[in-house]
Amino acid sequence: LAEAIYRDLRARLRSGDLDPATRLVDLDLARAYGTSRSPAREALVRLANEGFLEGSSRGFVPARLSLEDIRDVFEVRKLLEPRAAGAAAPRMNDANVETLWGLATAAQSAADRRDASALAMANVAFRDLWLETTPNRRLSETITRFADHVWAVRRMTLADPDTQKVVAKGLGAMAQAFQDRNEARAFAETTQFIAAAEQAFYSCCSRPILEQAL
Repeated sequence: LAEAIYRDLRARLRSGDLDPATRLVDLDLARAYGTSRSPAREALVRLANEGFLEGSSRGFVPARLSLEDIRDVFEVRKLLEPRAAGAAAPRMNDANVETLWGLATAAQSAADRRDASALAMANVAFRDLWLETTPNRRLSETITRFADHVWAVRRMTLADPDTQKVVAKGLGAMAQAFQDRNEARAFAETTQFIAAAEQAFYSCCSRPILEQAL
């Protein structure tokens, strides 16, 4: 039960479904999930230990990241993700590639509709799939954790129509690199994709707005 609650809350954080002001209390969660207080508390503590939540006067709230935190996360992602994507590219099979293209198409459709939630889900699913193909499991787990720490970044930037187009285009370019099983191109496209995400974050939000929202 604790694992199920953990995974559900983690998925809601990843998709931006949880508002930054949301307060998570073990008793409330226990009622919502029809379980006792202990599994709910265990799931919340685990998310807090992993940096997704932080304690408050009553329960937990989504962790607030400073601008320095976000810079640090992007730096880690730029160091790790391109290498992992390059390692994954030669290991792709036809089923993987077909699924990636389906997700890239879904992302483009979401961008056309200006559906930020659907775009976020396609983006996360796309990354999860190629990370599953990365041979180094510790590397893929580390990338997932750091990428998910900036869920607030996705929540803010994916509401911007121009950023939505950049993300959809980037996923298409990465899908092509994976289809070609091209390690160098997968490395390059992933590098460009993360750089574009970082630039979008700073360009679509002014510093005062960031400091208020994070």
